Amino acid sequence: MPRSLLPWGRRAQRGLILVTVLLLTGVPVAADAPAVLATAPAGQRPSDFHRHFDFFVGSWDTHVTLYGPPGSRPVTTEGTAEYRWILDGHYLESVYRGDLGGAPFEGRGLDGFDTATGKYFNVWIDNRRTGLSYGFGHFSADGKSIESFEEVFNPRTRQNEEFRVVLEQVDANTFQNLVLHRLPDGSERQTVKLVGTRRRPLP
Repeated sequence: MPRSLLPWGRRAQRGLILVTVLLLTGVPVAADAPAVLATAPAGQRPSDFHRHFDFFVGSWDTHVTLYGPPGSRPVTTEGTAEYRWILDGHYLESVYRGDLGGAPFEGRGLDGFDTATGKYFNVWIDNRRTGLSYGFGHFSADGKSIESFEEVFNPRTRQNEEFRVVLEQVDANTFQNLVLHRLPDGSERQTVKLVGTRRRPLP
């Protein structure tokens, strides 16, 4: 391809991508893209619900308890978690590092609140799988806890399994994350309990 056409091609490609994103998000398309983004409807900007995530921003030490089948002994492990805002405060990113079964474990998550649907959501990936898990839920009335429901594919049974996840603030420097497996008979069995302690406690 002639060099003289490359700059135009790149600009056209960037423009096409921007227009596609704006159309998918419902933002009116105009010639001045920065102005369009600056005047995005309030419903597409971070809301008061996003402020509930401010609690998690920072560095945490974690203590994780893993529960196996009934009658088995729980396994505990230590780790760290880092939370930060990304993309102009639209999403909360988390990076977890620890040990699992004697091998390094790392996972990354995204938490957010979709102002269009009014729902909390989360996405999780880690270095033990090639897939991802995601869930949708809601905040409690005081905003200090989040209940969400997830489906996770079990490669052994080749079926999706349902989980209920409760993320809650215990006090100013502590949070806990409970994962409960929803069994076919409607009962639940706790599989994970993560307790996070703020590395630099707030007064």
